[in-house]
Amino acid sequence: MRLSILVLTCLLLSSCVTTYGPAGGLTDWGYQDKQIEPGIYQIGFKATEVTNPRDVVAYWHRRAVELCGHDHYWYEMEENVHHYTDSGYHHLYYDVQGVAKCNTPRQPAG
Repeated sequence: MRLSILVLTCLLLSSCVTTYGPAGGLTDWGYQDKQIEPGIYQIGFKATEVTNPRDVVAYWHRRAVELCGHDHYWYEMEENVHHYTDSGYHHLYYDVQGVAKCNTPRQPAG
């Protein structure tokens, strides 16, 4: 019962730190991925405004490693901050989107 009250409170206030895990269920926070071709994945991670942006990027890379099975992958990613108003309050959320190509040597982003 206490856990459900805590979850409901976080959802209502949108002030909880997003932890690593799949999006879905009660919120869109977390990762989503789609295999484009064998060894190539479209990956996204959305997080609340109180989540450290560096953690959001780290979570994106963590999902890439899980999908590729190793940390030797090429990637392109874009980091975004989205703003919205809800019930008169201004909010933002972090969104990292990109592609990971497994079996391709890592290249510096730039």
